[in-house]
Amino acid sequence: MAALRTLAEEKAGAMEVPPSVLGTPEEAARVFHELRVHQIELEMQNEELRRAQVELEATRARYFDLYELAPVGYCTLSEHGLILEANLTASTLLGVSRSKLVMQPITRFIFKADQDIYYLHRKRLFETAEAQECELRLVKPDGTLFFAHLTATAARADDGAPVGRVVLSDITEHKQAELALQRSEERYRRIVETAQEGIWLLDAEANTIYVNRCLAELLGYSADEMIGVHLLHFMDEKAREEALSLLERRRQGISEQHEFKFRRKDGTSIWTKLSTNAIMSENGSFLGALGMVVDLSAQKQAERCQNAAQIRLETMLRLYEHPESTQQELFTAALEAVVRGTRSELGFIGFFDQAETVMSATLWTERAMEHCEVDHRPVQFPVESAGLWAEPVRQRKVVLVNDYEAPDPRKTGLPVGHAPMRRFLGVPLLKHDRTVLLCGLANKEEEYDQEDVTQVALFLEQLWSLFERTQAKSRLRFSEEKFSKVFRTSPYAIILSRPEDGAFVEVNDAFSTMTGYTREEALASGSIALGLWVDLEERRKVIEHLGKGEVVHGWETRFRRKDGTTFLARFSSQLLHLDDETYVFSSIDDITEQRRSETALKVALAEKEVLFKEVHHRVKNNLAIVSAMLSLQARGEVDPQVAIRLRDATNRVKSMSLVHELLYSSEDLTRIDLVLYLRSLIKHLSTGLTDRKALLQLEETEGQLWLDLNEAVPCGLILNELITNSLKHGNGKDRQSVIEVSAAMQEGELVFRVHDQNRSRDQVTMTEPTEPGLGLRIIMNLVEQLGGTMETVHPATGGTSTVVRFKPRT
Repeated sequence: MAALRTLAEEKAGAMEVPPSVLGTPEEAARVFHELRVHQIELEMQNEELRRAQVELEATRARYFDLYELAPVGYCTLSEHGLILEANLTASTLLGVSRSKLVMQPITRFIFKADQDIYYLHRKRLFETAEAQECELRLVKPDGTLFFAHLTATAARADDGAPVGRVVLSDITEHKQAELALQRSEERYRRIVETAQEGIWLLDAEANTIYVNRCLAELLGYSADEMIGVHLLHFMDEKAREEALSLLERRRQGISEQHEFKFRRKDGTSIWTKLSTNAIMSENGSFLGALGMVVDLSAQKQAERCQNAAQIRLETMLRLYEHPESTQQELFTAALEAVVRGTRSELGFIGFFDQAETVMSATLWTERAMEHCEVDHRPVQFPVESAGLWAEPVRQRKVVLVNDYEAPDPRKTGLPVGHAPMRRFLGVPLLKHDRTVLLCGLANKEEEYDQEDVTQVALFLEQLWSLFERTQAKSRLRFSEEKFSKVFRTSPYAIILSRPEDGAFVEVNDAFSTMTGYTREEALASGSIALGLWVDLEERRKVIEHLGKGEVVHGWETRFRRKDGTTFLARFSSQLLHLDDETYVFSSIDDITEQRRSETALKVALAEKEVLFKEVHHRVKNNLAIVSAMLSLQARGEVDPQVAIRLRDATNRVKSMSLVHELLYSSEDLTRIDLVLYLRSLIKHLSTGLTDRKALLQLEETEGQLWLDLNEAVPCGLILNELITNSLKHGNGKDRQSVIEVSAAMQEGELVFRVHDQNRSRDQVTMTEPTEPGLGLRIIMNLVEQLGGTMETVHPATGGTSTVVRFKPRT
């Protein structure tokens, strides 16, 4: 105001003062001056007010733009959560006009499940007076749900009451994008976790950052076990050198694919195909590597089988082409091929004498001879005193040891100077239940497995077959004949064809004889064009198996001759690789006559079964007649002792007759059901117990007990004598004597027992007779005939049991 006063005085001084009639001129001038100054001051105040009003209007306009039209909602909340003030954006967000928002609780617009978030948010705001943030879901009156971000600061109202200034931001799109990203990440995570390829992420130091489930299972670990472990931990020493070189290439930013061998948790090895990519920063720094790992086990196994089969086939073909080779040359070539096919370091092939007691004429691989420093190397090796290498001969089966250093009672130690051993595989070749060859292999880099056994067994089988053939034809002139001789003189039809169209490359004479096509007709066409296969689907299956590296052996199928007739044949085939070409090498054996012979044999067998049944029927009838005659004689005999002996003889004949009776009614003419036989025998003996002082009981056995025909009759006589003996000599007195009969298999032996509950302990045992009678002598002779034993025991429960045991033939 002082400034306005000064400005007013300056303007008044510049104005002309009119004459005044009031007072003195000086007084009038002074008053007038005061009035003029006051007027000017008022005008200037008025001008200042107008400018302030203009600025206020501008400020209000800016406030309207900033507050009312802001892109976010502004609300002022009371300490109890009532909306005291809201801008247009807040009104729009909540779907309610501003006038209706005032004094409404904001909880009305908060999703029920998120109410706790809001209450905690409000509590912290007013307790701490610090800014608070939260995310929750808001609901419009029409039920529309949206995500909102709340930022609140504490303040004071004009009356000093605490209030909260709240900023509402609609983050629905952000949340939807975030959820979409989460779903995308989850989807990709599932893809990674369920991928059939192993995924391996390493840091710059080659430590494991991440692996998926597939890779962990591939190496035999859990994913948690692998995290933080260095890459080199999962490989052997030899592979580590290569891995270090590959890691250096990754650090240079080089990405590539290669095959690599890892070591599983259990110590076994696994071949994989590894696709690795370097991960580099924007400035070119190496951050780590990402690897995609594919299991090559099946592929490597197929390649290995195919390679071994190819080596075997090529070797055998080469040996077939040189029939003039000596035995030494023949087996040396085969041994080197076996060692190469199994990727072993050492190997030998040994021959055995007729008694299988000595291995001699042993052939060793060149590498084995180089590493062997044993003085006075033997040429004969006794099997009885030999160690692990002779176990295949003693056990007549393959012996496989993948950890030679592990304790093994079968090992007797290596001689001084012997090459070191890490693994061993021994495969015998048996012919006519005798070991004729033994192939021993050692020190394969990986573990020996069943495929190695199969390959070696096939080698030995084919080698022995070739050896026998070479021996049989050693006098013939093979110096000028090669594979074509063997090919053309084979008794089987042999075909060399192309897999894709079945075109014949070569056929032998047996093929022409078997099918009726000349060699020229066959070579001008193929199996498909000639309609050789009755079922063309069979050929497709053969090609499918061969394509997997498998060998088709002994398939039975039908082929069509030139004249249209068909024949049953045994078909074998495998792939043959010659001069960078792939062929199908097949053999056909006509088994039509063999099947006819088998059919005729079955008919003859059926006729013999009828004849055997008739024989058993006649024997049964004849024994029945003898039994009846003895029974009649016994009933008419005056002398009691003679009558008893005649009844005993009748029972013995009946026990034999029952065997033939069961055989006659059975489908199997070579054996009888012992349980069924015991039922019939006890039923027969029970019918003779007229005084009812004895009771025969059979303890039933689960299942069936079968006896050979040659054992059934002796067993029947033994049981008859034992039961009859108990009936004669039991100590029942006035009580009824209970005799129990049972039979069962125990540890490979047939054990039958006759137990008399009332027989006294002081009776003489049947194994120590003083003067055995006829019945006892019969029992002892029959038990000895069966190769069994007999004993009399007295159970704690009382009575006496006679137990007979023997090993049945069936």
